[in-house]
Amino acid sequence: YQTPEGLLPDYVNPYDIMWNFTKPPIHAFALKHFLLERLNAVQLEDLHTKFTAQVAYWLRYADADGDCICQYNHGNDCGWDNCTPFEVGAPVEGPDLNAYLALEMETIGEICRRLKREQEADQWLARSRAMVRRLIEHSWDGQKFRVYQSGTHRQSPRGNSLYPYLPLVLGHRLPREIYDTMIADLKRPGNLLTAHGLATESVASACYEADGYWRGPVWAPIMLLMVMGIADGGDEAFARLLAERFCDTCVRG
Repeated sequence: YQTPEGLLPDYVNPYDIMWNFTKPPIHAFALKHFLLERLNAVQLEDLHTKFTAQVAYWLRYADADGDCICQYNHGNDCGWDNCTPFEVGAPVEGPDLNAYLALEMETIGEICRRLKREQEADQWLARSRAMVRRLIEHSWDGQKFRVYQSGTHRQSPRGNSLYPYLPLVLGHRLPREIYDTMIADLKRPGNLLTAHGLATESVASACYEADGYWRGPVWAPIMLLMVMGIADGGDEAFARLLAERFCDTCVRG
């Protein structure tokens, strides 16, 4: 169902295809960790075509202000529909988006390596590193990643969301000082760390809601991404703690 421009629909089911929204380009990251080594050359070629088209879609159609930082045009595109950073109003330059694109470029590079296309592999890996650098230059303020409205670069004045911490999915690709700063903040008592994992909104925030969708509850997909990224960055003990807290909650619940 991918369009010639590279767009994927939000969902497909036997009754409907939703084109109003899409989803973050997380597909290559999932493939990299769970399937890549099982695929043959024909399958890799097919995915190379699909992933390069997906990257091209985001870069061409989702950067309205031309600052090389892609945007979500709606909270549904991001998946964090009602998180507090999106109160600034769409389109929103979520720092997770460029992180996912950097990982997708890296995965395309690995696919090229497996297909013995070394020069193209080097080009994609260089693009991936450049994407990470641009994300840091644009969105890291020395203490945390910022979530801006595209064009105006305004920010939501309210809330303390887990959302700006999603670039931790980059793991070892982040500079050590950035990684360490974010980890220390996540470990800070009374903030985002709970007995069940990482809350999507700080428990100390005026916007926190125990059953508030993306304003408090702990979500399985986000816990997986955070645990993988934190472990990849080096703090395996903290990653294990988070995994155990979430899994224990699932067992009890």
